[in-house]
Amino acid sequence: MESEPFYNPKKIVLTIKEFNMEPKHNNDEINMFYILNVFNKALRKLNVLIFAALQFIFRQWIVILVLFVIGVSLGVYLERKNDQSFETKALVRVNFNATNYVYNTITLLKQKVLERDSIFFTQNGFRSDTMEINTIEINPVVDIRDIIDNYEPNDRNLEALMKNLDFDNDVSITETFNAQYKYHTLDLELSGVATNQTPQKILDYINKNELFEDVKEVTINNLKNRVENNLNIIGQIDEVIKNYNTNESLTSPSKELFIVDKNFSVSGLLDKKVLLLEENDELTEDLSYAKDIVVLVSKPDVYKVKPSILTKKYILFPILFIFLFLFISGLLHVYMNLKEKAAIDSKSLR
Repeated sequence: MESEPFYNPKKIVLTIKEFNMEPKHNNDEINMFYILNVFNKALRKLNVLIFAALQFIFRQWIVILVLFVIGVSLGVYLERKNDQSFETKALVRVNFNATNYVYNTITLLKQKVLERDSIFFTQNGFRSDTMEINTIEINPVVDIRDIIDNYEPNDRNLEALMKNLDFDNDVSITETFNAQYKYHTLDLELSGVATNQTPQKILDYINKNELFEDVKEVTINNLKNRVENNLNIIGQIDEVIKNYNTNESLTSPSKELFIVDKNFSVSGLLDKKVLLLEENDELTEDLSYAKDIVVLVSKPDVYKVKPSILTKKYILFPILFIFLFLFISGLLHVYMNLKEKAAIDSKSLR
């Protein structure tokens, strides 16, 4: 029986292959154990940190309670001292093509509110000791009929204007036709010292413009004349149709005779009468509102501003005080630890 040779090449090759595969497997296991070890250490440090923080809070509960009471007390005091804000929205109508003037005046009021110009507001009928207005905005009530009414039915200018507008941009459309909208919303935020008369004071200030007095008078007279002329034309149309039905001629006020053409369109006269009646309705409405530059259409609805929870000072102040205390204490703790490590390192270097 032959004995196995001491040198076996096949066995050596196999052993080498096993040796080469084993380190790769061990490296993967080592990397996984290393990651788990790091994660466990981080988790333990976090647990220690949370425990230390809770321990610090329990040790300092008296300080934290005092800060909480001070914060609540200060917040309640300031809440009572500060005025409650109110919001109101009013629907107004702008007359005499004065939209640009009204918007410029509102811009001036906004600037004066930001500057807290008490002298300006006192001179214009507002309180002198405090501000009645916090914010003021005006926006048009977009109505396409206000735009169309300013153009003839087949006006090419309106068609060209519509083509050049960017309808994806509401701001562009609003600003382009801003002066043609009749109705606008006046958005106000009033202070607690404001009264129900404050919105009217704003309108009085806007309407206090002598330059528009003559414009108002001329506009009112023109509206009345147009209504009267339309009524006369409607009366003539009724007379023409009456004489047409009785087969008579229409007599003019100057006693001149007019021959009625039997071929004229009665339906055309009736359509014209309907248009004149509709126009008179609009003119009558314009006359009813033509009292001032800006007229209040609806009574303003006043309601309290509902603050969010975090804007309430008796909630915000305790949270802020306690947070600052814990934050500063944490910074001091980190500083002391770094100081101790720096002292140890300096000793080891000597």
